Amino acid sequence: MRLTCRIAQESDVEDALSLLDRVGQMREGAMAELERWRVLESNGSLIGCGGIEYRGSDAALLRGVAVPASLRGKGHGQLLVKELVDLAHSLGATRVYAFSTGAIPFFTKLGWKRVQVDELVAALPDAPQVESFRKRGWLPTEVAWRAP
Repeated sequence: MRLTCRIAQESDVEDALSLLDRVGQMREGAMAELERWRVLESNGSLIGCGGIEYRGSDAALLRGVAVPASLRGKGHGQLLVKELVDLAHSLGATRVYAFSTGAIPFFTKLGWKRVQVDELVAALPDAPQVESFRKRGWLPTEVAWRAP
């Protein structure tokens, strides 16, 4: 299986949003800034996606890392996260965060540290996903992570 991780293009949006739907990821605001989204391809087919929210501070937020259930456990999500963390660092972020209640084993395996949601919110108060979670009242039930 030949894997390629690349910057998302307009032609990827429909497939990536469909993947987000299939794995139960939030699509609201997803892929608004394509240059900060990556897609993972195998033999020309989209098999993963993810992005970051970054507003020029020293922190970025990982968004929508998705791989179909049938392909999990093969390192695809790990590859996407590495690419996205590298992207965040290249833009100037020194801290990278994520929300995830359903991928606790995944983030633990990657060495991410579970942190208080308040830390993430303080670092990224205006991030679209933070604002969306605040409006929905989801922040008290979320789990926050910080990259090592």
